[in-house]
Amino acid sequence: MNLVPSGGPRRPADPDLTDSAASKRSRGKLKVFLGPCAGVAATEALIVAAIQEHQRGVDVALGRLAEISGRDLQQLSHAFSMESKAPFSEQQYELDELLSRRPALAVMDQAAQINAPGARHARRYLEILELLDRGIDVLTTAYVDQLESEAVASQLANALQEGPRLPDAFLDQASELVLIDRSPEQFFGVRSGAVSSPAASAGVLDRSAYLLLRERALAIVGRRVNWELRLSVPENGAAVRVRERILVAIGAHPYSARLLRLSRRLAADERAEHFALHVDTGRNLSEVEQRNVARNLELASNMGAVLLQAAGDLAESIAKIAQQHGISQIVLGQSARRSLWDRLLRRPSLAERLMELAPGVDLHLAPDRESEIRRLLPHFSGARIGWRRYAGALAALSVCTAASLFLSRVAPYWAPSILYLSMVSALGVLLGRGPTLFAAASSALLWNLLFIPPRFTLWISRIEDALMLLTYVTVATGSSILTSRLRRSKNNLERREAVLHALFELSSALSRSGNLQQVCQAAAEQFASATGAPVRISAAADGVLRELAAAGLPSEDPALEAVQQWCLRNGRVAGRFSNTLSDALYACWPLLTPEGPVGVVSLQITERPELIRSNLLRSMAEQTALALTRARAGDMQRRLQLMEESERLFQVIMNSLSHELRTPLTTIVGAASALSDESLAEQSTLRRGLVESIADGASRLQGLVAQLLDMSRLESGHMELRRDWVDAGELVHEACQSIMRADAAARLRLEPLPAPVSLCADAALVVQALSLIIDNAIKYSAGPIVIQIVRGAAESVRFRISDCGPAPEEQDLSRLFEKFYRSSGSTAGGTGLGLALSKGIVELHHGALSVQRNSLGGLSFDLEIPRGAPSVNL
Repeated sequence: MNLVPSGGPRRPADPDLTDSAASKRSRGKLKVFLGPCAGVAATEALIVAAIQEHQRGVDVALGRLAEISGRDLQQLSHAFSMESKAPFSEQQYELDELLSRRPALAVMDQAAQINAPGARHARRYLEILELLDRGIDVLTTAYVDQLESEAVASQLANALQEGPRLPDAFLDQASELVLIDRSPEQFFGVRSGAVSSPAASAGVLDRSAYLLLRERALAIVGRRVNWELRLSVPENGAAVRVRERILVAIGAHPYSARLLRLSRRLAADERAEHFALHVDTGRNLSEVEQRNVARNLELASNMGAVLLQAAGDLAESIAKIAQQHGISQIVLGQSARRSLWDRLLRRPSLAERLMELAPGVDLHLAPDRESEIRRLLPHFSGARIGWRRYAGALAALSVCTAASLFLSRVAPYWAPSILYLSMVSALGVLLGRGPTLFAAASSALLWNLLFIPPRFTLWISRIEDALMLLTYVTVATGSSILTSRLRRSKNNLERREAVLHALFELSSALSRSGNLQQVCQAAAEQFASATGAPVRISAAADGVLRELAAAGLPSEDPALEAVQQWCLRNGRVAGRFSNTLSDALYACWPLLTPEGPVGVVSLQITERPELIRSNLLRSMAEQTALALTRARAGDMQRRLQLMEESERLFQVIMNSLSHELRTPLTTIVGAASALSDESLAEQSTLRRGLVESIADGASRLQGLVAQLLDMSRLESGHMELRRDWVDAGELVHEACQSIMRADAAARLRLEPLPAPVSLCADAALVVQALSLIIDNAIKYSAGPIVIQIVRGAAESVRFRISDCGPAPEEQDLSRLFEKFYRSSGSTAGGTGLGLALSKGIVELHHGALSVQRNSLGGLSFDLEIPRGAPSVNL
């Protein structure tokens, strides 16, 4: 029987079972050959399908195969044209070989198989998931008695009770499901030489057990066909796509496993979304209960359920989660008999409270057949009760009784009730409800026995004493219940506060971080603070990890790097306490974003994290991933801005230099061409003028190139100062002498100095800055240029260069020192680098360059430089 429905919508599941967020390529397709149990010839059907695909020209590679008969081996060897005479097992590819070879189709038999110790993945289905993530199609086999949701049926059939289990979420990912069905006669009448059933040959399975497993296999395939039919048949012109949402509440009770399997089957029947909720009520759990919770959560994850967590009252938390996630059905376990305490107080059951809190949700109540035994045994075992807390209550009761006996000598007989009541209130906060109720009942009995007359009897002679004792019991009981609730609320608030505090600290630290290095360092510190374990955070660039922050982990560890690389490549949790590379000493979480993993956080943990701790680490990893994305986006934005600025500057430079380069080059080329004319050989005056034109153009080009080089050196930080004590007047004289034109030099006027002024500076650079300002004044002013040297404030020397105008407009005045900026209405020529270069040189000396209008209608440039060498070395 061959049914091939498409997979349909898939529910989110455990990270080991979901598609990798890092994979941008098309995911491989999974084809599963499903049978009731081993021995129905699923492996033979797998081989036939592989041969058929190979004959169609598909590149098929053999990964894992169970033991098969010699006839099938010869057929398969002939079909694949194997030239080697080695045993068939040696022709199978390992996982890494398959990944490097990248065939179109891989054959991986027995998806539920447990791998040998030391393998990368603990289970074979995890290897199949990795192949699918790499875009490789896979053929595999599975059996009903291996599915998590069918554990009860397999146990009823006595079939492979201790065998490996296969998560139902894995089966949900199959795009094709092929049912391998055999009649009981065929199954139990296996001929010699064919693939046999170990369970049938060993007598484990009988006819009724096989029929039960066969019925479950037909039901699984039937559900998928029914769902495909509902999706394909239109209703009122539209396909039916409304999905139910089923929630199951799980806890430390072993019965939660049965509820999970029941809810899984209900979800599979209706193709509903499956949710599993664990509510932390604040009660301290024993080690056995904590292991039960972890086991039930792992089971829920294997069944493809979405894990949820809440804290507080059980009924209120379930109703709140149901409202938030749009739950339509809730699966609960219900005991057939309620406790005497609930009957006396007429307290509503969990189902009754949910009917009031969530009236629009359907409830499924599963009877707990083991509740009566567990009510009598585990609740009174030392592991469940916590004998230390009861011993503490007994010790407090003894101390309080001794104090009351001493007090009874000087106080009336009702005085000990105050001590007992105070003790009960304190124990409610410290020990919980059970020990507190024990102390309340015991204290009432001791008070009556030891203090209420007649003493040393339980008889009460006066009605007022009986009423007082009844009042004490009521108050003590109510106080114990209220204080225990306060204690649980306090524990819940402390846990929530710890989680929120850790997330707040991480968010605050990440918000203060700018680049990738700062983000990773802040995240590493917060991870180490929240877990107390060594941590290392690495960011990915082009698929390569680069360590950016570490707190306690070695910088180079091949074992850690192997786990990190797999975690980054597949986008799933790996390492310690996971199903992949579980032998490693480190646990790695991928930093996932919608675009894929951007890094990996690695922790060296020694204990499996609880659910609340695991959720905290997952949330911290998500925040860190978003911060890394933000930091990379910021870096990209800055690079884009630099590129835009570079493009703009390039255009400005080209526009500015086009004229500055063309003019002297035209002059040089024209003069050189004229000099090559033999008719001008005798005209010395004309030849001298042409030579001067060539020299002037070359000098102009040399100055332009020098300005560009100096500006690039200044902005790159490669310009170094060579300080020495020089005279300020000599600097001005050298700057004036650098003016080549005689008519321009005649316009310069230097104010006499009252006394020599010296300063420690780089003489060549200061002369260059002065000459650039003077040259700018000569170019844009027609009158004389006055140069003054005065002592500035704070032991500095001020050079003032003033011209007589005309001054530029106000909007141009504030932009005079910008690179490549030329004021409106300026004459042709110039690159706009002179004043910017002068300002850079002055600031390199820790000085200041400013400009303002003067009384002559022109501009005055004040160039102020400190006299002594600054303490800060550049």
